[in-house]
Amino acid sequence: MEAGNSAYKYYKKSRLFYRLAFYTCVWIALYSSLFNGINPIIGAFAILLPVLAVYVLVPMGLFYIIKSYTHKEPFNRFRMYYFAGHLFFLVILIGFAIVIITDISKFTAR
Repeated sequence: MEAGNSAYKYYKKSRLFYRLAFYTCVWIALYSSLFNGINPIIGAFAILLPVLAVYVLVPMGLFYIIKSYTHKEPFNRFRMYYFAGHLFFLVILIGFAIVIITDISKFTAR
């Protein structure tokens, strides 16, 4: 290992991405349920931008947790939990994308 690098470098990055994705999902849930009477354009952007951020953060976190396994970082008992959490979020995001695509295809099909 290089001097100055942590032994859990990739695990810490994955944990950061997981926490950002989790708190972004909490923000989306709270914002969409509490603030209904504001400008619709601002409300749409306040929901859309965090959703897009989650679509970026979850695969990046999964990448870093897998990199943590492949680089044989020292044992950490929470590493598997974060791996399962990233996979759970990824399955939800893929399902959400499939539902949106099927809904759009119903409107465009003739």
